[in-house]
Amino acid sequence: MEGVVKWSQVEVDRLVVGDIVDVTFGDRLPADIRVIKCSGFKVDNSSLTGESEPQSRSANGHHENPLESRNMAFYSTSAVEGVCVDLLLYRISTLTHAEDCGGRL
Repeated sequence: MEGVVKWSQVEVDRLVVGDIVDVTFGDRLPADIRVIKCSGFKVDNSSLTGESEPQSRSANGHHENPLESRNMAFYSTSAVEGVCVDLLLYRISTLTHAEDCGGRL
């Protein structure tokens, strides 16, 4: 897909909010992301939620609680199945810069 960055092929520090990134199984997520398109995509959220089973992700499934949204995946979790094209929402290094993301996801 044209304009999509395979995040593991660039330095994470060069990614910015709004980049479109390609994630495949085995990748550790470089940032909080919103799923745009995916196929069989599952993530390991055990470090965030304690859930022992991989969690399915899809382009649909918004929820008021981001941890319950099926269209979100989070920094430092791992992709354990499938492939995904995502919108980079939030880099961990911007946590202290509320103006970078409007203070919200």
